[in-house]
Amino acid sequence: MKKRITFQLFVAGMVLAAVAANAGTIQCTYPAPGTMYAPEEVTYVEWNLGTAAGDSMDINVYRGGMLIGKAHPRTLNDGHTGYRVEREWGTGPGYQLELVDLQGNSGFTEEFTISGIHVTQPIVGDCYLTWFETHFEWDTSTSGGSWIDVEVYQDGVYVGVGHPQTANDGSTGYRVDKAWGTGTGFQLHLTDALGNEGWSVPFAIKTGIDVTTPGEHGESYLTYESAHFRWDTATSSGSTMNIDVYHSGIIVGPAHPETANDGETGYRVLLEWGTGGGFQFLFTDADSNQGWSAPFAIERGIVVTKPDAIPDTLLTWETTEFHWDINTTNGTYVNVDIYHSGDRLGEAHPQTANDGVMGYRVQENWETGGGFQYHIVDEAGNEGWSPPFYIERGIPVTYPANESAVAFCDFQAFEWDENIAEGDSVDCDLFHNGEFVTSVHPRTANDGHTDFQYLAEWGLGPARQLRITDQAGNIGWSGPFLVSNCSPAPVLPAEAAVALHSAFPNPFNPSTTIAFNVKSASDVKLKIYDVAGHLVRTLIDGQVANPGFNEVIWNGRSDGGNLVASGVYLYRMETDGFSETKRVMLVK
Repeated sequence: MKKRITFQLFVAGMVLAAVAANAGTIQCTYPAPGTMYAPEEVTYVEWNLGTAAGDSMDINVYRGGMLIGKAHPRTLNDGHTGYRVEREWGTGPGYQLELVDLQGNSGFTEEFTISGIHVTQPIVGDCYLTWFETHFEWDTSTSGGSWIDVEVYQDGVYVGVGHPQTANDGSTGYRVDKAWGTGTGFQLHLTDALGNEGWSVPFAIKTGIDVTTPGEHGESYLTYESAHFRWDTATSSGSTMNIDVYHSGIIVGPAHPETANDGETGYRVLLEWGTGGGFQFLFTDADSNQGWSAPFAIERGIVVTKPDAIPDTLLTWETTEFHWDINTTNGTYVNVDIYHSGDRLGEAHPQTANDGVMGYRVQENWETGGGFQYHIVDEAGNEGWSPPFYIERGIPVTYPANESAVAFCDFQAFEWDENIAEGDSVDCDLFHNGEFVTSVHPRTANDGHTDFQYLAEWGLGPARQLRITDQAGNIGWSGPFLVSNCSPAPVLPAEAAVALHSAFPNPFNPSTTIAFNVKSASDVKLKIYDVAGHLVRTLIDGQVANPGFNEVIWNGRSDGGNLVASGVYLYRMETDGFSETKRVMLVK
């Protein structure tokens, strides 16, 4: 039995020797002597086709004469094939590739070295979305120097910069740039300051939802600014889209929950998101597809403190204030404009003093609804936005108008649009600088007009307003008006004759006071004429006046109750053989 086994081994050895004797040597032309590779690097091997046979080739890996792995089994015998330097092959010198064809022909490459930076992140199977913020990691014991350059390759072809000269501390963040493209076969190539290299394992990039705005141009926004984001609906599905905002990879709030998936929607940059760079929007559609916007920055700009972040609701003609932090501005004045849904409506206050507070009135021509904002610009060009607020129409008040002047001894008119007010009565109240003063006329008829006497104890000066409230709770504001004192009644000697005094105020709108003196109880006629001599209004006609000082109010209306036109009018007094005519002017 022993002889038989020995004979069989001898015969097998003869056969192998015969095969070896018949086998040729494959001539390898690459890699060249001294070539160096890094783990995970994608490279290639080349050979002379004339020295190989068959249609396929096995490529094995040796180190120090020992088989340690396979680079490419059954690759096409076309003289060239790619392979990846696997991490499990180790590092160091003395590596060779063995090429073996189907006929048993074989050949070895020149020796090469595997030496490089050990990249530990990404890991096998990673797939990223364009603009996704992630990080890569490496073993610093395999690198040297103070910095690392990181480049991006796809299938061995350079596609972009991952991070130039990042600190050699083992980890750094980066964003998946849209310019790198999509697909599989992406790798990060690390090079340290000493020339050592390393390759990450391959990873994939996919577009997901293609976000087009914010774009790739490094946009910067101001807090509370109105802006838009846009996306390609062909890359999303479903009827709605959720949009969240992230800062340096951490969610800081919803930007727009469940907006319509129509490719565009508006939003406002909220103060609570913070400021700085590294902001991104994450889009998620109804089918959980996702996409990232390009990074953008948020700047604080001029800090607006009123209106505040809780949406205010203002009424047309209401007087209110706009506040800002003067420590965030430069110069002696600021310009304030009013915007609605991102469109400029006009000036709220041009070149107001940069003192942090500006009074203004809500103008009737600013429209109504939500989405109003103030835009403030200082002398240095710094900008700021107020939080958004609402404007409601309320009840249109037509008188008093803006800055009308009255005297506290006057009877005053208050006029409004009774077609807008609801119910058969309204309340009229007096306010000063937004603070309630008194009820002027409760439950007056909702007929569009009422008269009242302004009393001295209600105070003098500017910034008075009347507020009307109908039975449905709707509100309207008059324009602010100024209240001044009446001219004092003249002091006449006891024996003074009858006198007709000058009207006050003069010019007037809408009413003026006409005073006169009589020495004793007398019949008096006091009438208003136009300059053509036509009778306009009879104020007193034969009534007995008390001795001494008397006064009567003309409210600018004719005997028929109609408001008269602007212009000069004559008022004439007749009593006990006395007559005198004076002039008064009505202005509107």
